[in-house]
Amino acid sequence: PRLIEKVVLKYRTAQRGEGKTLVKLWGFRTWIFLGERSVKFKKERDVINVTGVEGKFTKLGFSVHGSDVEFFMIKIHFGNGEIDTFDQHFVVAEDTHSAAYDLPGGERFINKVVFRYKTAQRGEGHAFIKLWGQR
Repeated sequence: PRLIEKVVLKYRTAQRGEGKTLVKLWGFRTWIFLGERSVKFKKERDVINVTGVEGKFTKLGFSVHGSDVEFFMIKIHFGNGEIDTFDQHFVVAEDTHSAAYDLPGGERFINKVVFRYKTAQRGEGHAFIKLWGQR
């Protein structure tokens, strides 16, 4: 499955004049925005606290904006106090998203996600990492 943040439609109706056109977009499962972090253009460690969203999740994913981001470690802190660490090395290209990662143990409450990363760009500036969850 892939995370879709935005869909832009360009279309022309078959009939001219007044009237309305109805466009529906259907997805198999809905991704829920869990939080975001503005990150500096250097190697660093950051945290996204999941505070404004209730419920259990089965998958996580990231999207990045402003620069490619290279992830080295992801540590997920669950609601029951357990911590799961993914020491997978992967890159998420600018304005794209990661693969969907299955959470161990089925549906889980998430308190926060800690990650180590570096951005492709150097110097001054920021990239944005967004965290998404799927129920």
